Amino acid sequence: MAPKKNDGSISKKTRKRGDHGRTIMKSIIQERSRRNALLEVEWNPKGQPINDNTSRFTSYIGLVTRREASILVPDWKDPYHDEAKEEIWQDILNTWNANECHKSFVLSKAGTALNRHRQYLSIHVQNGCVEQPPNKYADIISKEDWLEFVKHCNDPAF
Repeated sequence: MAPKKNDGSISKKTRKRGDHGRTIMKSIIQERSRRNALLEVEWNPKGQPINDNTSRFTSYIGLVTRREASILVPDWKDPYHDEAKEEIWQDILNTWNANECHKSFVLSKAGTALNRHRQYLSIHVQNGCVEQPPNKYADIISKEDWLEFVKHCNDPAF
């Protein structure tokens, strides 16, 4: 309910929308450690996740992708990303009950997550954030990588 003014009328309280912090999914990491077992996700016959953990699972793919994949190489199919793909896949295998038949789904979601991440970062560049990466990603994007990314975003071919 909106706070009342001294004269008895109700004022509309406005607040600036704050920026959310980086997703860290501490609950998944704690649950994995506490249970000492893989987290459950059910799969349909097409190899897609279908249960209550689906959103947590796909969010986790994005988290690992942002941590492992370079923002400097735009094409997810570029061989440069092969090492990151393997790191992402191994992290998923160590955390969730996935197997080899789910790998293409996971890596497809990872490619989408990288594209969205690069899009988010390019909007920050367009808004004038060129000296350093957004605060929530400062610990996973080096200053050198950020400046190279800014240079790439400012290229007319981009």
